[in-house]
Amino acid sequence: FMLGGAVAFPVTILILATAAVFGPWLGMLYAGAGVAASAGVMFAIGARFGPSVPRRLLGRRWGKLRDRLQRRGLLAMIALRVVPVAPFSLVNLAAGAASIRFVDFALGTLIGMGPGIAAIALMGDRIAKVLADPSAGQIEVLVLCVAGWIALSFAAQAVVSRLGERAT
Repeated sequence: FMLGGAVAFPVTILILATAAVFGPWLGMLYAGAGVAASAGVMFAIGARFGPSVPRRLLGRRWGKLRDRLQRRGLLAMIALRVVPVAPFSLVNLAAGAASIRFVDFALGTLIGMGPGIAAIALMGDRIAKVLADPSAGQIEVLVLCVAGWIALSFAAQAVVSRLGERAT
């Protein structure tokens, strides 16, 4: 997760692979720890080096993202984690560079990514099971996991949108 964060490798693939190797429960635990460690290190790098990297990578969008992070801290982090609009590592760098409180960053990451990590870990375990035993029953359970992940994503997006409307 640390190396993946440094090279902006998709965190979803890392979570899927972790669950496929370690099973759903340990996969969730290890993926959660890996996500937290990677996010914290990239946040610290963003805080240390400031806005030059996110400004260069995000262009004009940097100012809007920085303002949103600074104004809404925790809620902005939850929204960015639930509805990923930028790569995981870039959000971590931007949050550090925007000088938001680390507690808002950490809690927002935990709250926003927790349900997704659980759903993706279950899906990763199911993918491994389908590859080992491609029976109709295993495939049905995988399809249910994918449908659940999609439903969770839409529901979370709706909740974040509603909370954002109340905050304005």
